[in-house]
Amino acid sequence: MELKSNIYDAPSQVDSTGVEGQIPFSGSLSKVRRLGATLPRFPSGWFAVGFSAELRAGQILTRRFMNREVVIYRTRSGIVRAIEAHCPHLGAHFGYGGKVVGEELRCPFHGLGFSVSGSCVYSPQGPPPPAARLQIIESREVCGAIMLWHGPAGAEPWELREPESPYSWGQIRYGAIPSSAPTQEMVENFVDYAHFLTVHRIPSTNLMQPISFSGHTAQGRIEFVRPLPFKGGIRIQMDIRAQGLGFVVVNYEIGGVPFRLLALNTPASDVETMAYVGSAVAKVAANTRAKLSRKLVAPLLGRLIHQQTMVGIREDKVIWDHRKYLSRPAIAAGDGPIAEYRAWASQFYPETAD
Repeated sequence: MELKSNIYDAPSQVDSTGVEGQIPFSGSLSKVRRLGATLPRFPSGWFAVGFSAELRAGQILTRRFMNREVVIYRTRSGIVRAIEAHCPHLGAHFGYGGKVVGEELRCPFHGLGFSVSGSCVYSPQGPPPPAARLQIIESREVCGAIMLWHGPAGAEPWELREPESPYSWGQIRYGAIPSSAPTQEMVENFVDYAHFLTVHRIPSTNLMQPISFSGHTAQGRIEFVRPLPFKGGIRIQMDIRAQGLGFVVVNYEIGGVPFRLLALNTPASDVETMAYVGSAVAKVAANTRAKLSRKLVAPLLGRLIHQQTMVGIREDKVIWDHRKYLSRPAIAAGDGPIAEYRAWASQFYPETAD
């Protein structure tokens, strides 16, 4: 495939229009705020704990999040709440025997009921204790993912926005893969164009829109040909949009069928990051024979694409799990905008990080 524009020759772009929170960057790693020899494990931002499809009304999930367990539940009316895992009364774990009763979460130990506001509104022993209150974690459902906020005390969460798309999206297929790598290094793969050839056997990449960094957002567009054993290859164009280090959405087309990839990397503990992966196919109306054919084929193609996505992430995992973070790497000309990316990523760590 001929390159329309060589991705390694194209300059990366850092927006410098004065948007609050953005980090102008000169291109030298010496300008990045020093984070020490080891990356901090718990950056600020929005991070996934699963997918909306996993959490039916009345269901409770327990997940590792930022070195502790949290509980996520959905009420009968569909409201999702994320809380610290233990009851404020006498410390029982809501994830082990807790129940959702209508709009309340009931403790498995003494049966206390808590409203979605966190207050204790029911006790089978008499008046509910006024001091018993759930510790609620800020949560959102975006693009079919359940996202929780993590940040310094008193910091106002910035809002996640679903990337613009002319399509509505079908059922999400999802999976999760653990890694020992820090979140920042996992997301760095999207700007590390050189690894596509060595790790994923993609011979060449076109830069359609240089990666730009502004505020909490990094975005760009790339194109490549994925080799196939029977037809030479298939052209894929990807629109990549990251909002912080925990929420990356990729919209792309294969053979004229639109797909969406969610790459959601969440620090679970100080030694493990969970890569939550979701994929969906755009919905199509079956009002013509051609559209009906596409509607029948799309789910099969969607299943195949999701399987191949998981294969690709497992290929990355081999590198992630044995990679050493270098605060002063010997960057090569063909590596992509890694220095700019690291400058942008440094804003998600508190100033005291080391």
